[in-house]
Amino acid sequence: SVQLNLDEQANQIAAQSGGPLAIDLLERLGEWVVSTGWVAELNAVSRTEPGVITVDVDWRVPAGVVRQNGYEYLVSTEGRRLDAQWPQDSVSLPVIAGAQRMTAATSVLPGERWPDRAVHAGVELLTLLHNELGVDPILGPGGFDQVWGVDVSEFDRHQRLLIITDAGNRIIWGRAPSDPVSDVVPTHQKLKNLSYMRRHPDYGRRIDASQSLIDLSTGPILVDDRPAKSDN
Repeated sequence: SVQLNLDEQANQIAAQSGGPLAIDLLERLGEWVVSTGWVAELNAVSRTEPGVITVDVDWRVPAGVVRQNGYEYLVSTEGRRLDAQWPQDSVSLPVIAGAQRMTAATSVLPGERWPDRAVHAGVELLTLLHNELGVDPILGPGGFDQVWGVDVSEFDRHQRLLIITDAGNRIIWGRAPSDPVSDVVPTHQKLKNLSYMRRHPDYGRRIDASQSLIDLSTGPILVDDRPAKSDN
């Protein structure tokens, strides 16, 4: 896991510096942890008891992974690259797809903001969906459980984002949530529509209504072949 990897790196730095009592160890640990990109704010690095060093930071929160060239690169909710990557399809995190021709992940240093507006739009939408369509303790899943990722390939040309579901179907979301120019259907209504379909048997309790493509951005959702009504 990422946490174990960070722990191992910290231990290696301590060993290379001569152990936990080394004079410059605190400074080296501070510089290292900032370089990982995981830290929004470094508050303190201190010896709290004999043989124990505490690193007090405000951590960045992962939003998903940017897929490029057979790898997936972790990105934060601020659109900053984090120091973690995996071969494609080896981790279960929301994917920002369609970024193949955008800035290469290998040229974005950990902690740096991704230069492409499309990537930031994808991060923004994933974060919104996670925050608004997670599991409600009373109502149950709100729809994010069926979100595989966001396709940003049409954003630069058409200002359009698409949600990709776990069934491989596509939902036209439209403009980025923070875009001052709104789609015909506002953000709050799009979220309401997704949540409604996720919980309604007439749509198979699917945010994509089990259709290969639906459009949330232009008006009422029209679905020709709704699944048969089920109580499951």
